[in-house]
Amino acid sequence: METGQLVMYDVGSYYAHNEMDLGQWRADFCSHLRSKIYIRQYLRNYPAAEPADEFDDRNRLYSLKGSINYSAGHPGCIIRRTAYNNMCYLCEKYAPIDGIDKYDPQKDPSVTGARLTPTFAKPDHRSHQDDCYHYKGSRKGQARSDITAIMCGKDQKGMEANPSPPLNNLPIATITQDNPSDPPYSMFSSTRMTYLTYLLGMIMLLSTLTSTIYAPLIPMLTRQFSVSIQAINTTVTIYAVFQALSPVFFSSLADSYGRRPVLLGLMVLYSGASIGLSFNNNSYTVLLAMRALQSIGGSPTVPVVYGIVADLVPSSQRGKILGPSLASANAVCAISPVVGGLIAEQTTGSIWVFITLLILSLVLLALTGMTLPETARCVVGNGEKPAHGIWRTWWSILQDSRHKTLRTPLPEIGPKSKEDRRRMAKSFKGFRILPDHIVS
Repeated sequence: METGQLVMYDVGSYYAHNEMDLGQWRADFCSHLRSKIYIRQYLRNYPAAEPADEFDDRNRLYSLKGSINYSAGHPGCIIRRTAYNNMCYLCEKYAPIDGIDKYDPQKDPSVTGARLTPTFAKPDHRSHQDDCYHYKGSRKGQARSDITAIMCGKDQKGMEANPSPPLNNLPIATITQDNPSDPPYSMFSSTRMTYLTYLLGMIMLLSTLTSTIYAPLIPMLTRQFSVSIQAINTTVTIYAVFQALSPVFFSSLADSYGRRPVLLGLMVLYSGASIGLSFNNNSYTVLLAMRALQSIGGSPTVPVVYGIVADLVPSSQRGKILGPSLASANAVCAISPVVGGLIAEQTTGSIWVFITLLILSLVLLALTGMTLPETARCVVGNGEKPAHGIWRTWWSILQDSRHKTLRTPLPEIGPKSKEDRRRMAKSFKGFRILPDHIVS
């Protein structure tokens, strides 16, 4: 820089290991693999080499080779400016040299999030070979052609307009024609969405089935527990009271701590209450308590399912999941009293009805634990962040323990311990607004 002599910058001086391929992913011309989700998934299977804290800097270094090779075949390409900016960053950090340009984070796509799609016209058709940024065969609307014309110093009629400043003086986010595309609403595949539609529909049956299958059992329970019909009707009232109150708390709890642990806890509570009802033969007090617990465990599943659907798809697409689920719940609501009466008449009475509910709850508990992923955005975002601990599916934990796969340690994802009190306080917000809804 000081003597004016030619300096050879050898970008091939890196040591060869598995990270060298990731440099191509960082380059601007690699439009798809630049997403950080690919790097994150890669590191989960192949740990970063030591020193791990310099992984991103090595990634910058490895991206130079592909970027410079690409820009050599595309004179005036903005990728050349990006590569030069990365060189300045590395020099500032590891070998400070006076007289060279300073690193500009506003020209760094990894900082600004700008996305480049470098497709160029032939050199003969460029007005300013170093400053123009053309699109060849662009069909994405007049807006893009207007921007291209302005950047090349021409208006729409091909006349010279006010000359645009050199690219060196513009932040990279300003000179890119493609704004960064919005991240996908959800990272879950369509196949998993279809499976979750059926699973969530079955989970919603717990609340509907438990409340309606009980109706034909009232005369039998009156004789079994030697109480009046009015006393058995009290169990229906108790169920309805907790059916109204429990979703207020548990749905807010699921918003704060994640859908999966709350849903699993509700199913465990429901299964325990069903076991108590199955083995209770003569205690009216136990019947009253178990029906209350059954309501607490089954009723909040509906709003939690609604929350999962809201995590998976935007509002314009939620009908595709909620429609079949609600149709199934309404159909079961119509036939469950008949089914309950048939089971009670063909068996020893009400016990087998409660055993049927127990079997259903255990099956759903197993399916939910093994296959239902965490969807709450406070835990996994749009599904891009990996889940840990109780937020992981049992199947993924089983696979890890079976294969003993070495993974890169990742920061724990989930509610932080410092925020537990604040999150718990949020869970009671619903009770504060409940009186207003009752009055209105």
